[in-house]
Amino acid sequence: MRILRKIFGLHPVAFLLVCLVPAVLIANLTSHTEALLDALLLHIDTDADGNITDESPSYVAVTVGTEAYDATGWDADLTVPTKDAVRDKIEAIPTGGDITTVLSDETGDVVRLFQTAAAFVDADATPDVSGGTVFITANTGATTITDFDTSLVDGHMIFIIVNDANTTFDLTSSGLEGTGGKDYAAANGDLVIAVYSTTDSQWHMIFWPSTIGAVSLQEGITWTDGDGTGSLAWAFAFGAARTITIPGDADQTLVTLSSTNAFTGPNDFGGATGLELPNGTNPTVDATGEAAIDTDGANEAGDLTMRVFDGTNTVALGRKLHCIQATAIKPQDWADTERDLFPFWANNTGMVFTITEIKAWSDTDDTTVTVELVPGTDWSTPSAVDALEIATDGTSVFTDTQTTITDATVAHDEILTLDFDDTDDPGVVKVCVCGWFNGAID
Repeated sequence: MRILRKIFGLHPVAFLLVCLVPAVLIANLTSHTEALLDALLLHIDTDADGNITDESPSYVAVTVGTEAYDATGWDADLTVPTKDAVRDKIEAIPTGGDITTVLSDETGDVVRLFQTAAAFVDADATPDVSGGTVFITANTGATTITDFDTSLVDGHMIFIIVNDANTTFDLTSSGLEGTGGKDYAAANGDLVIAVYSTTDSQWHMIFWPSTIGAVSLQEGITWTDGDGTGSLAWAFAFGAARTITIPGDADQTLVTLSSTNAFTGPNDFGGATGLELPNGTNPTVDATGEAAIDTDGANEAGDLTMRVFDGTNTVALGRKLHCIQATAIKPQDWADTERDLFPFWANNTGMVFTITEIKAWSDTDDTTVTVELVPGTDWSTPSAVDALEIATDGTSVFTDTQTTITDATVAHDEILTLDFDDTDDPGVVKVCVCGWFNGAID
């Protein structure tokens, strides 16, 4: 030391300071390094008691400056950069454990977690859903799903994308519930959400059809029965009138009412261009005021009747066919002009009357009579509607029936007449002309 002091030419006290200061600096640097390492220890709550003070710390892998260190390669002699550099460079590598806070990336945005949809095994009636939450069907043939295989946990939620037209969910006798207890035949593109409940040991299903349109009704709407024959119900909280528009093709049946539905209060159908009434062959009307259309009338070809129950009887309130009657007594006693043109009905309805049948009766055989037509303002040139030969023998009567009419149209303001043969001498002749009015009038 004496030699060194002579070499440097230092006073003994100065020389002692030169020797001691580096040792102090090195000791101080080492102390800060250990403090940094202590700050990087990872405490894991392994016993799940909510307290980490009773746990042993573990080092995590970090990068300091340009140097990387793993959990076993700490070096107490490393050169420590500035505080800001350490904060910017340390990257913790998570190795598992429960996430107990919001995850965010370096910009502060919350991290989005995605899961690839796992495909169900083809034709599997109880697909395994233990490995995820998002699934997709791939059934190449008709497949009915009755349950899901997994370790059952209360609140387990899964999403199913239907990717075929062959999948049905059994909701009547299985571990699945939904749609009012009716099986759901899913369409390609439907979305299914299911949540398991340990209360009743059932998967509770929600089905979102791919073809459903937007619903903007804010005052109450309910859709039930997802089996393709569903029902639509709505309830309004306010007294003002509301309009519901259901778009669709003209050939679609948009609403089917069950036999238990009852309208209350006035119902305005004034915005429609037509209303189809209940109809059929011999429909039953047995409640007071109940009405229906009988499509074969009173078993008359081409007839219709509107039948209404009045509390006691079924009454024909309206009929398609109308019959016009004419009776002539001893036409040979009439003047020739009267016998040749006997007017018996004028069409003053504004509608065209179409004749479908003419029947005639006479007390003598081979009575000839022609039904004719004249304009209301000109009787000089009658035209033939149809000729009748009353010769079919009955009991004390002769008849004739014509359904192929030569000129079946009676326009507005035209008149039907009878022209009797001059050589016949019947005592009585009756003619009945039946037809219908064309209501398609602008």
